[in-house]
Amino acid sequence: MTGKSRGVVLIIEKTPRRRWDKRDEYTSVCERCELKAYRRPDPYSRRWFTEWTREADGFYAHNYNGGKTPPCDPIAVEVRDEEV
Repeated sequence: MTGKSRGVVLIIEKTPRRRWDKRDEYTSVCERCELKAYRRPDPYSRRWFTEWTREADGFYAHNYNGGKTPPCDPIAVEVRDEEV
């Protein structure tokens, strides 16, 4: 070997963190994927319900059964290993 390594390029899919833009007391919108979160108190107990919708593709989810916030779409990150 000559002591030089070849450059390696890795493409990694990474799920970004959400950036919420709070519209009012009960509504927030993700700045990256435009997911709308509607948060409201449960009338029968001390907990909150959240519904998530995205108008672009008709996506709908809720946490009535304890579900987590759906993730943003993954983004591709390029990692390069430089030649030595």
